[in-house]
Amino acid sequence: MKSFQQCFLLFSLIASLAMPSWSQVVIRPVSMNSPVFNFDQLLQFQLVNSGATPVKGIVQIQVEDNHSNGILQINSLPINLPVGVSMDQQQVQWEGGIQLGENQFARWLAQSGGLPRGQYIYCYRFLEAQSGRTLGNFCQENSSTHFRLPELVYPFHAAVLSNPFPVLSWRPPVPLQGSSLRYNLKLVELLDGQSPLEAINSNLPLLEKYRLSTLSLPYPATGIPLKEDHQYAWQVVAFWNEVEIGKTNIWTFSIEQEEIEEKTSQTESYRLVKQRQKGSPYIFTKALYFAYDNRTFESELNYSIQAKDASAKVSTQLPAIALTPGINEIQLDIDKHMNMEDGQHYVLTIWDRYQVPYYLEFKYLADEEN
Repeated sequence: MKSFQQCFLLFSLIASLAMPSWSQVVIRPVSMNSPVFNFDQLLQFQLVNSGATPVKGIVQIQVEDNHSNGILQINSLPINLPVGVSMDQQQVQWEGGIQLGENQFARWLAQSGGLPRGQYIYCYRFLEAQSGRTLGNFCQENSSTHFRLPELVYPFHAAVLSNPFPVLSWRPPVPLQGSSLRYNLKLVELLDGQSPLEAINSNLPLLEKYRLSTLSLPYPATGIPLKEDHQYAWQVVAFWNEVEIGKTNIWTFSIEQEEIEEKTSQTESYRLVKQRQKGSPYIFTKALYFAYDNRTFESELNYSIQAKDASAKVSTQLPAIALTPGINEIQLDIDKHMNMEDGQHYVLTIWDRYQVPYYLEFKYLADEEN
């Protein structure tokens, strides 16, 4: 919303009803029956030149409360309206920003995009450009239902999750319900130095869904994997009969990879591969025991084993390993064909379906006595 001038023009419903019954220009809102007021609905109108001559004028829309306190006014740029021609809001350009009054309703409107419960007067006028004479007029008193904007529920703001496929959930705007409600959801990665708002507005979405009718959405297992130690931002936008009625706050969360239970504390422990190399290398002898969480449903492990020392030999003859969905605990027997050297440090690297790497650093000992 553009910066608003702190001014408004008071007007009276009684005065509007005293206007002549015939007007050269017929101006009417498209619909005043929605239970929630917002700017998009306010700007939906039609006007027709029913007179015998073309006219040039401006569209003026005003809203005031039932005590004649001005809440809002907006004026169009001058438009030419030929005889018999019908126009709608898409053919009208507006002059500057919306002018808001200095009262609690105007402040609430600026913050939430709607009006609290109450009775309001909505007036649409077509004013002659030179004289300011009213050529068309429509005023109507209508109620607005107090409503609560949609709210995010889970993951909580700033939450740290172990599950990289969370179920995203939210609350509907109140009191709206029924088949006319739809939701758009967007989830993006939050980059270093970005605010959540900047991330939502500018980053490519990892997940974006339109016209959802439910209040939850599981992060799809076939989607782009959410990475350990990365932050994410998400937001939901609610629509009523295709009109946007409110956005949730933007929440963030991050993923922390869950450790699986190790079977023993010695060399035959299943070590979970991770998205970054950290910590001391694990020691293995006759077999390499590791665990891989197959979240992207590969049927076969895509992996390599490289020596950390560039002068050491590289293991190239690696056996095929079949995978099942979920956690796979794998025992990889080390034989002479792998060309591993006693006491050498190696890195096991696994790539998932999206070429995201996972690592396990280990030290190979030729026998347990060493």
